[in-house]
Amino acid sequence: MYTKDGLSVQGGPLTYSPVMRVEPNPIETVIQSNATNEITFTLAEIRGKMPLTSVRLRCTDLASPVETIKGSTVKFDLNSFDVPAGGSRSCA
Repeated sequence: MYTKDGLSVQGGPLTYSPVMRVEPNPIETVIQSNATNEITFTLAEIRGKMPLTSVRLRCTDLASPVETIKGSTVKFDLNSFDVPAGGSRSCA
């Protein structure tokens, strides 16, 4: 409880939001059309207080001066997964 000049404020326990880090940042690669390209990256929860839950990965369209690759054609090896507080997961 906090009291000052006759005003009292009481609150419940503090809550924390998870904080995510992606490595490498930025993710850079050379994409070859009509080829399979694999990129491995790591998602980490760095605050250490709350997990990242039900993580879903998706990709926007990848544009270059030559062509655009639709994001819907990009596939991930994991989806709808959790990252524990202070933990990490590798994805491709």
